Amino acid sequence: MSPILPGFVWASAWSGIGEGPYTLAAKIIYANNLRTRYLRKGILWRQGKGASLLDPCPTSNDEMASSLGNMLYQASLAARIPRLYKALATDREFRYCAKCISSGFQAAIAQIPGIVQCPIHGEIHRNSCIHCGASTPPYFLNNDHLPSFSCTECGSPLGGELLIDRRVDAWSTPDRLDRLDPIHTWLERINTSKDIHWMNVSEWSTTLQSPEGTRDHTRDAVFAVLRSRLLPDKTVPESNLDQKPEVFGPFVLTQGAKSSPDLTEAEYGTILRRIALPPELQKYREHFRTPSFGVAVPVGSLVPPHLHAHLIWRAQFQKVTSIYCEPYSRFDFCAVAVPQLLNMKVNRLEAKISNRRISDGILGATWNASLKIAVEWHKMQISFREVPLPEAERRWLIAVDRWANRLGCWRHRNYFPIAVIKVKDRITGQDHLYFVVA
Repeated sequence: MSPILPGFVWASAWSGIGEGPYTLAAKIIYANNLRTRYLRKGILWRQGKGASLLDPCPTSNDEMASSLGNMLYQASLAARIPRLYKALATDREFRYCAKCISSGFQAAIAQIPGIVQCPIHGEIHRNSCIHCGASTPPYFLNNDHLPSFSCTECGSPLGGELLIDRRVDAWSTPDRLDRLDPIHTWLERINTSKDIHWMNVSEWSTTLQSPEGTRDHTRDAVFAVLRSRLLPDKTVPESNLDQKPEVFGPFVLTQGAKSSPDLTEAEYGTILRRIALPPELQKYREHFRTPSFGVAVPVGSLVPPHLHAHLIWRAQFQKVTSIYCEPYSRFDFCAVAVPQLLNMKVNRLEAKISNRRISDGILGATWNASLKIAVEWHKMQISFREVPLPEAERRWLIAVDRWANRLGCWRHRNYFPIAVIKVKDRITGQDHLYFVVA
């Protein structure tokens, strides 16, 4: 259904089902010779930022502007999948298919990095100009930027050779819009499913560093977990992740799962023996340095990654300061260490941590995350061999500072690499728990 905009110059042929608010806003602005400030009457404007087009919250200050605000909101991913749009999509950059944008169209789902190719044309979703290579602007409306079908740097058309910004006769929707339907249906399944509860998705991070402090890797991983494990659907394109997320589980939450989560002395003793320092660490002691966050870090590539991983792993289950590390009591292990590791209160976990399979799952997921981090750190140390010693030392210090949240005690630095997902089995009615690391 095409939007109806009373009081505006508008043609129904300009838009189609699945079009996102960026190109819709561009058309309405150009066709009616509006300024971005007009949209402030119909969309919630955040001081200094403007309005994200992932969620252009409509307001009702002005009747005409309100109708425009509602149109943009209904076209947004926030309207289509309000529960998880932030975890799946980005507004850091405008993403587009060159063939779609050549007629003034961008699908809202193009903002999901996990969807690498345009379902309509098979073209790669781009985030830069095909002429000059300049990055596309953010997926925002703000005082400094009008949405456009052309590059903000060189002025060339994003979709080829024809400038269409003010060519209303060139605006149309692509053929085969129905190719967007499978993804729209899948997103609707995610949004309406009461069987999946991703308990810490907003805080979850991957073990890899995303560029420029973004959450690109995390969004790709969320898409991959939903697409391949929780709601598998062959009509939806697979994620382009080189390494698929590791999924631990399912662990059945039985009826007695809400009883006391305390471990026995014997159970906790088994855990302490598992995380005890391996004897072979002794011969590498001179190759470690302990930064201010209290967990030793290798200063070269001679230390095997699995030994470094053991130090990271162990730190997650201890009281760690810059001066000392000591184990938690068995009571604090259940009430403090594990819930803080997963960034949730123990009663939200709804499971006995003393349940052998669940505690093994938590320990296994933490080890997996630690090993992935240690392997990446080892690769970085190898790259430092190629530079003179003073420069290598400088790079090491910079890297330690940048990686501190991963190399130290995660909970102290608000880093949570283990996703916690509860899924209800529709056949048995039982709740299953999953831990995910990417």
